[in-house]
Amino acid sequence: MHIERIQIEEGFLNGFDVSPKVGLNVIIGARGTGKTSLIELIRFCLNVDGYTPETGRRSHEHALSVLGSGQITLTLVDGDRRIVVSRSAN
Repeated sequence: MHIERIQIEEGFLNGFDVSPKVGLNVIIGARGTGKTSLIELIRFCLNVDGYTPETGRRSHEHALSVLGSGQITLTLVDGDRRIVVSRSAN
């Protein structure tokens, strides 16, 4: 399974729309450009727990603050199946 597309509407990363390539992808950028925010939003969309309750809480709060009233949509591909997962802060 892999992420075929990441779309973000509203919030800090409004208009973000990327189709990662299968294999290795690298997220680079200056400080404060949204690298960690992108990872936290992916975790939020997939409902991934933190390693501890505290890190899970911080991760969730970070995602909510970045997303605002917006939404993240992931398109996942598993073989010949396409799965669309969306999550909003509301």
